[in-house]
Amino acid sequence: MRHRFWAVLLVAALALAACGGTTTATTTTAAVRRGDLTQSVSGSGQIKPAQDIDLSFGTAGTIAQVLVKEGDKVQQGARLAVLETSDLDQQVLQAEANLKSAQAALQSLKDGPKETDLRSAEAQLAAAQAQLNQAVKGNARGTDVASAQAQLKAAQADLAALKNPTAADLSAAQLRLTQAQAHLQSTR
Repeated sequence: MRHRFWAVLLVAALALAACGGTTTATTTTAAVRRGDLTQSVSGSGQIKPAQDIDLSFGTAGTIAQVLVKEGDKVQQGARLAVLETSDLDQQVLQAEANLKSAQAALQSLKDGPKETDLRSAEAQLAAAQAQLNQAVKGNARGTDVASAQAQLKAAQADLAALKNPTAADLSAAQLRLTQAQAHLQSTR
């Protein structure tokens, strides 16, 4: 029993020694200094906006100036950007010129042919007739005679169209005028 007493006492002493011992912890310190801290994180995924809005524009073109910044709140109908207008200005000028040309062509048909236009058409008809006569008398090839006949018919048709514009000619000129007006309106 004595041995038992000493054995229990020894175990208790060892247990107390293990629990009661002090240990020293070592810590590392560093001096504080000012500097840039750069840290990067990479990952993959998809970014989706809270709301998608499809924008449509009345005119295509190059943007000259953006009037809002990313994140700005805008009202419906607000101007977001300004288009480069040099090409558009040129298109308006061209459409105005086409309109004036169509107006002049219609007025010319209504007024009838000018004396100089009639003389020119009559001269072309006489030249075509002379060329056909020469081709027939000179025993020209068949293709030359056919070509001269075609030129004569074309000259006759041109002279007839000058003297008597048809209702179809007037309608076509009026249609060209209407189209030119519509094109000018859409270009502006």
